[in-house]
Amino acid sequence: MLLRVLFLRDCRRFSYYNNFGACFIRTCKCQPAVCFNRNLSASSVQLITPSVSSPSALADIGPIPDPPTPPSAEQLAEMKVILGSKLEFLGLGSYSPSGLVQLMLNSIHDNFGVPWWASIFLCTTGVRLLTFPVMIYSQRNSALMSNFTEGLGKLNKNLIEARIRRDRFSEELAMLELQDYMKEHKAAQLYGRMFAISMIQGSIFLTYFLALRGMSYAPVMSMTQSGFLWITDMTLPDPAWILPLYSSLSVLIILELGLETGVSTDSMSKFKWVMRVMPIGMFFFIKDYPSAMLLHWCVSNTFSLITAFLFQIPRIRDFLKIPPLKRSIFSRFRAKDLDATAASVEVSKKKSLKARWLEFYESNFVTLSESKIRDQDSRNFMRAGKDAAPPTFTYNPRDRFPEEFQKEKRKLRDLIDDVCTWPLDRGSCEKYSIRWFYNETTEMCVKFLYGGCQGNVNNFISRIECERRCRKFSSYSQTGDNCLLDVNPGLCKNVQLRWYFNKKKGTCESFIYGGCGGNGNNFHTEEECQNQCLNTNLCHGKVDGYYIYDESNPCTRHFYRCSNARYDAFYCLENWRFDIVNGACALSHCLKVCNAFGRGC
Repeated sequence: MLLRVLFLRDCRRFSYYNNFGACFIRTCKCQPAVCFNRNLSASSVQLITPSVSSPSALADIGPIPDPPTPPSAEQLAEMKVILGSKLEFLGLGSYSPSGLVQLMLNSIHDNFGVPWWASIFLCTTGVRLLTFPVMIYSQRNSALMSNFTEGLGKLNKNLIEARIRRDRFSEELAMLELQDYMKEHKAAQLYGRMFAISMIQGSIFLTYFLALRGMSYAPVMSMTQSGFLWITDMTLPDPAWILPLYSSLSVLIILELGLETGVSTDSMSKFKWVMRVMPIGMFFFIKDYPSAMLLHWCVSNTFSLITAFLFQIPRIRDFLKIPPLKRSIFSRFRAKDLDATAASVEVSKKKSLKARWLEFYESNFVTLSESKIRDQDSRNFMRAGKDAAPPTFTYNPRDRFPEEFQKEKRKLRDLIDDVCTWPLDRGSCEKYSIRWFYNETTEMCVKFLYGGCQGNVNNFISRIECERRCRKFSSYSQTGDNCLLDVNPGLCKNVQLRWYFNKKKGTCESFIYGGCGGNGNNFHTEEECQNQCLNTNLCHGKVDGYYIYDESNPCTRHFYRCSNARYDAFYCLENWRFDIVNGACALSHCLKVCNAFGRGC
């Protein structure tokens, strides 16, 4: 029966037991071998010393070295960390994309002496900065896609309605319009760019995923001792679940507001809740991932949030040549400046998720019966007979600026200019709300109940809007002479804080306005009063002549603006310049242009 033999250092031969229990040792350069039987106890182990017959052989062998001292526990731990931090010993750091990321992370950690969490932060931020031009290109394409999908949705709606009616002619017509629309907006290029951008972003994500997962599962021993805050081991999951929770919430915010794609989940009728539930389900999927991977996602998502919010600012979009947004994210949360008497806007009822899925299912998988089609045609026929006729044109409205269109545009502009002369029209519906119209007879803005539809353009949401629009039709003018009028609180007894220009002091002061009547020296804010009466040149035309401040002062040459003198200023007429005697003008030959406070002409 063969027995296993323990060998010491430099021994390359085996010893065997035969069936009789004798130990045979083949020639080898080793220390005394230890032979033991598998079935024997530890006390029966025999030490067998090889015998050498020739003394010269012993001289050739030389002295047997002492056995090495075994390393201590501290030395073993240090060697383990050193060998465990070398990527080549762990099978990492190849020349694949993920291996290059591992080499870059390790280089930052070794050369700069920063912990692993800082190395991941610096590497992630640096790569995102290098791919910043891709984000700009993505924002440009997203803006074009947003405008493209808006028109595409209307055409798809017409196509679905035609399929529900089983109207083959309308369906083919909608298909042709859809094809023309896609050719006109170069849909193939838009989708191709979107696919290319997604491939670039996806490849970067997958590269970091494989790199950090390999380093965590190896593991790199120094990563097990280089944590931060509540995380002590970067290769283990987050014990508090803070990193996976933040990653899921940041993805939810990006998808909900459409910061990167330009399309929010609220505009996705059929897949809105799917896109909202997906980040929540992602939390349970990634909560057991190593902290190094989750830290990379948190840093990357934070960078995406910051840059996406910056891209919402119009000035930054103009500087980067990104098409403007129809509605930025800031306008969704901006408080609306509504008057106390302004009516609340009624929000149209939205379809439920179940109703939208039923509509999608019926339009694609359910065909109507002949009876339902006849009923639908009869309803459309009755609706066409009772409702207003569709608008018609004497020209092609799709042509670019035809002459007839310009005429209609001028007529419409004239109507808008005369908006305050239109009579009161309450509308025909019964969804009443409070509105304001300008009464040309009383020259006042009056409150009325608006029906909610139709009516005319003499219809304002608040009194402020009505007064600002129709103020020029009142009994007082909007010229600079208003600033010289005395304060007038009006005829009504309301209490409104207004501002007027005090011509004696040359400053804007507040007063209580009754709400109706008054004159043009009446402003809503102090800034409006100052812009109208202090920062405007009230002299008529360009002044080029001589001024005199009193009878004793000589005339001075002045251009364009009235002088802010402490005395009245006079303009010497061009024809009387030769009458200047001893450097002074006669008052009879001068025209008064400014008062003592530099105002008035």
